[in-house]
Amino acid sequence: MFIYKGETTNKQKQKMGRSNLTTTEILFPEKYAKLFLVFYIVLIPFLVGHLFLFTYISKFNFDIYTAICTDNSTLLTWCMGYEGFALFFFIVILVMSIKNVVGRAKK
Repeated sequence: MFIYKGETTNKQKQKMGRSNLTTTEILFPEKYAKLFLVFYIVLIPFLVGHLFLFTYISKFNFDIYTAICTDNSTLLTWCMGYEGFALFFFIVILVMSIKNVVGRAKK
């Protein structure tokens, strides 16, 4: 890493005054935005789908899990994972809205 020990510019002073990274910078790093989009859109639902198949459908039985996964079910697995991921976020939003309504009712 190259460190320049000269005068700081206005742009550097503005960056130093910022205390935290924004959410966008954490979720999508500048150089790797496309890679992270692929990760969020494709890989996470696919992994959640396989987790659902292994835990709920095959009841942690590896033989049943491999029998289910021998078919060409990539899209079906992704769809199940996407729906599971969407359900999780729906429940989080629902709980947050209920807490908000209850908090307003107490005031």
